Amino acid sequence: MTDDADDIIRREVARHSIIRREVARHSTPPPSALQKLAEDPEYLVRGQVVRHPNTPPAVLQKLANDRDREVRFELAQNNTISMALLQKLADDPEFLVRSGVVKNSNTTPTMLQKLADNPVNSVRVCVACHHNTPFDVLAVLVQDMSERV
Repeated sequence: MTDDADDIIRREVARHSIIRREVARHSTPPPSALQKLAEDPEYLVRGQVVRHPNTPPAVLQKLANDRDREVRFELAQNNTISMALLQKLADDPEFLVRSGVVKNSNTTPTMLQKLADNPVNSVRVCVACHHNTPFDVLAVLVQDMSERV
């Protein structure tokens, strides 16, 4: 391919968020591409980046502060993130992000115990369904005032 053709392809990719999402979803994008896509203006593209198993930890750390809660929600469910990052997301002010933490299979019993006191029903429902939830926490959740829990 000529340099002109490469430039045309790069411009077209830059114009279309669907293409950028597919690049982030691809099985083998280079870490440099994922790092660049982590700065994309579209939250759906950044959401694909946090799901990708090859995204560098430094990029995931940066996206933990993303302005869009949906990106942080996706990040919270990523089983490859560090415990420190998972704990940070467990303290996120958005209930959607905290429910993402509860959906992460690596969430610790201590985090689940803390999240069981969450005022949002859907977070407590997720805690009740998690395989790491301690029995004493489940015993308390059985008594929950909400029928959904």
